[in-house]
Amino acid sequence: MDLNTGLTQALSDRTNNYIYGLDRIAQMNTATEYFLGDALGSVRQITNTTGAITYASAYDPYGVVASTSGSSQTSYGYTNEYTSQGLIYLRSRVYFPESGRFTTKDTWEGDVNYPLSLNKWNYVEGNPINFVDPKGRSSVSLNFGTYEDDYDDKHRSVPHWTNKEAYTVETALGRIAWAYANAYNKEAARRVSEECDPILNAVLLEKIDPFTAFHKVHGGRVTFKWNSFGANGYWGRAISPQKVWFYSNTPKDLLSSYIGQRFVTHEMGHVFENAYSEVYQQYTGTDKEYKPARNLVATNNNLNNRNGFAGVFLDWQWSNDSSSGEIFADMFVGWVFNSWALSPTVPLSDNRYKQQNENYLFGLSKSEFMMEYMPIWIYDTIQHRL
Repeated sequence: MDLNTGLTQALSDRTNNYIYGLDRIAQMNTATEYFLGDALGSVRQITNTTGAITYASAYDPYGVVASTSGSSQTSYGYTNEYTSQGLIYLRSRVYFPESGRFTTKDTWEGDVNYPLSLNKWNYVEGNPINFVDPKGRSSVSLNFGTYEDDYDDKHRSVPHWTNKEAYTVETALGRIAWAYANAYNKEAARRVSEECDPILNAVLLEKIDPFTAFHKVHGGRVTFKWNSFGANGYWGRAISPQKVWFYSNTPKDLLSSYIGQRFVTHEMGHVFENAYSEVYQQYTGTDKEYKPARNLVATNNNLNNRNGFAGVFLDWQWSNDSSSGEIFADMFVGWVFNSWALSPTVPLSDNRYKQQNENYLFGLSKSEFMMEYMPIWIYDTIQHRL
């Protein structure tokens, strides 16, 4: 068993050895066979080394096996979890798909603000199309992120992911994914039009979808973890291109609110810088960190300031730090939501006009910078991601 990952995983059993990347990739016995999954991670097909399909399966929404075919066998099925005799092992508890319920009740008391969480037996609060529960304790979405916390029988007071919080994060990541795809496709079209006969453009230009763009930029899903301890002076931290930590001193309802999407997006601005630096190191063969966004912001007086944003601190700005890295993270929010300081709302004769107009012009500078550079950085990150 591998106990060092976010989720305990089997490295081998009496039949197979298992290969992992970001998830379980293959099983090995006398031959190597590869898993193909769906959006929830469920094993839908297995292929051999030639790419031929040797196993196929289908499930109803709650995980009951509807059909199987092929010569291969596997112990993993619905949501890519270990299955035996109709029961699915989800670490803390065992799930019975036939009833859509767990065989034992949850130790979490639930949240009165989300009534479905008070049912201690049901699976993913009755929403198996969009959520999974790999720990048997709390349902999470798996489109762009994975979700971890330290909640267990010994730590019942620590932050614990709810569906509403996961939905807030996923909505923010969905916006970011669309922004990535639009920026990449814009830059790809520009490069093709400069290098090729316009008649060939439609043939040569391959557009990318938001899901693929996000996973290419970050090298897979981004993990969000609720930590059981606080942090002095901040609520979140970008740990790597694939990981964000939230701390216990984060306001309780922030990640359950619409405005929480902007907070998440701010942290993802830092994560994007980490992703770009990671890819840069991969294709240049250097160990040196490279974050051109904050470097360029730092050298431009029109950018390196706290003006031009669509709102104030804890609204459209999520740091009051004037460092270029924090300013860029808030510019990332403005870019994803396409929201900056508005043009003056008072007449030219009003004393407030000058200040409003200066703020508006700073916003234009920030917006133009992001529109110019983000497509280039995203295109390069996706093209060079190994």
